[in-house]
Amino acid sequence: MNLRSMGGTVALASLAVSSPGGAQEIINLPEEDRHLAWGFEVLYRVGSVSGDDWEQFGNVRRVGFDADGKLYIFDNRADRIHVVAPDGTYLRSFGRTGEGPGEFQRPDGLAVMRDGRLVVADRRHRAYHIFAADGEFERMVRMAPEPGDLRITDLLPDPGGEAVFTAVGAPMLSASMGTSGARTTPHTSRPVERLMLTGDVVTKDTVADGWLPAGEAPTSIPVDGKTNYRVPAPDVFGPRMLPGVLPDGSVAFSDSSAYAIKIARPGAGVWRILTRTLHPIPVTDRIIDAEKNRLLQELEEREESGGGSRSRVDGVLIARDS
Repeated sequence: MNLRSMGGTVALASLAVSSPGGAQEIINLPEEDRHLAWGFEVLYRVGSVSGDDWEQFGNVRRVGFDADGKLYIFDNRADRIHVVAPDGTYLRSFGRTGEGPGEFQRPDGLAVMRDGRLVVADRRHRAYHIFAADGEFERMVRMAPEPGDLRITDLLPDPGGEAVFTAVGAPMLSASMGTSGARTTPHTSRPVERLMLTGDVVTKDTVADGWLPAGEAPTSIPVDGKTNYRVPAPDVFGPRMLPGVLPDGSVAFSDSSAYAIKIARPGAGVWRILTRTLHPIPVTDRIIDAEKNRLLQELEEREESGGGSRSRVDGVLIARDS
């Protein structure tokens, strides 16, 4: 793992802004591309197959920085979190597998707050572990009880420090089967949600509703007196929800149905839209064949590495265990 600093120049473009009568602010970005020239400098390197025990990573699942520039590395194969100083010096490690509070069962997802506190999602505990900046376990906050399968996407830290953001439709980290009868919780949109961590159980607040791609609406299927929901598999080239948190606590997310980036505030909804004229490229047979070959190659590489793997080729999910 390399950490690089980035330097270079950015060509600024003029913007056309429209905000009639206090409505949503519309910013029209120029159609032409602006090329960026980047320069990279290696600040330090961590990770080695022959180094110290802490840096022989099993699976670097997520990383994050606090306001002081310390790097937090989450290895979910070892159930450990490692902390590195801004100059690359190893500071400490914490976390372990176990049944108790602060001990991991199926951890996935990491949010690093500005002050160095950490939030880790745990599927089997169905809770979020909160650790202090020094690695000491503070408390556990239970996930909100909801029907259907549990799906975990990236946890994005709220600059206020008392919440994290998630987005339905964002690339999924992991999932586990629900126990209440419904196999999948249905959605009619792709909400961006803020999860408040101040109580014993998470409370949710919908910041904004993103788009739901055509054909993705779930259908209900009664099975043995219970309702199960079948969600169509996403298209390989289908649009994804890509969220990000801004320094003021607003959330930016992609709306691929409108070729726009929307910015929302908790309690206020979408207040700014960045849009640009784009010309979509049609998906040809050549592109489809290239993607199938890429997925097959990825599947072979994972098998050679000695781990289980799964891939979707021509609409079929292929999963194999070594």
